[in-house]
Amino acid sequence: MTVRCGPYPPVDEGNIHHVYSEQDFNRAIEAAGDKLVVVDICRRYCGPCTFIYPTFRQLSEEMPNVTFLRLLGDYNEDTKVLSSKLKIGATPNFQFYHKKNKIFSFLGANPTKFKTHLDRLTAKVDPEMRKAEENQLPLRFAQVPSQFDAKPNADSMCA
Repeated sequence: MTVRCGPYPPVDEGNIHHVYSEQDFNRAIEAAGDKLVVVDICRRYCGPCTFIYPTFRQLSEEMPNVTFLRLLGDYNEDTKVLSSKLKIGATPNFQFYHKKNKIFSFLGANPTKFKTHLDRLTAKVDPEMRKAEENQLPLRFAQVPSQFDAKPNADSMCA
């Protein structure tokens, strides 16, 4: 049987660890300590879950300072109960935890938004990322050429 949103039965890939029960979930959140935890809550035949999975997997390999968990919400009765406790109505649903507390959640399969949220939250949580971010100007202050940077000439000025 082929599953659309990743391997089936779920197997750990890259830096992704699958959660099969509430105990697994709590143990993984506890073990993460000060690290940011990203939980991908998906379902087996969810098209958007399939679409975002390669991005989730790639980022898990690129970011060893973040714990990546995956909960296949319809895998078994335990995962269905856990999904219900986490108040999952739609998938893909991403929940971000730090020091055992949920700090953010994101619903949808937009890879750009997912990366943006992940980068922002990682920078808040990880001191090394925070240092690197402090040494760079935020994008809104970056030097971007505009129409006002050009030197005025007589033809372009108001009389």
